[in-house]
Amino acid sequence: MIALRPVVNNTAKLVMALGGMMAIPMAIDAWNRDPNWQVFALSGVLLVLGGWMIQLATRAARAALTMEQAFLLTAAIWLVLPIAGALPFVLGAPQASWTDAIFEAMSGMTTTGTTAFASLDDLPRGA
Repeated sequence: MIALRPVVNNTAKLVMALGGMMAIPMAIDAWNRDPNWQVFALSGVLLVLGGWMIQLATRAARAALTMEQAFLLTAAIWLVLPIAGALPFVLGAPQASWTDAIFEAMSGMTTTGTTAFASLDDLPRGA
């Protein structure tokens, strides 16, 4: 049986890091006087607090990940981080559906360059 606690703990730490990175587009939108900065602030706070609570609940003694845990961690990261990264697209200026928002977040994280939005020039600079 694979111990899931280290996998969930490390995934939660990455969600917290993503939440902290929301400060960059928040600052860009605040600098440009775009009210969308509040969406990035809310998303960042939600991700940091949610990740922190999960990380506290799953903390364990430090140990190296097994091969199975490393594979599971990779899959968890590719599943959870795009969902977390989609939050500003759903709450913010594009008000995208969850499908479009997750697609856009995954596209940004993998740098494929594809988009689900028709008019990128109309979006705030932080998005």
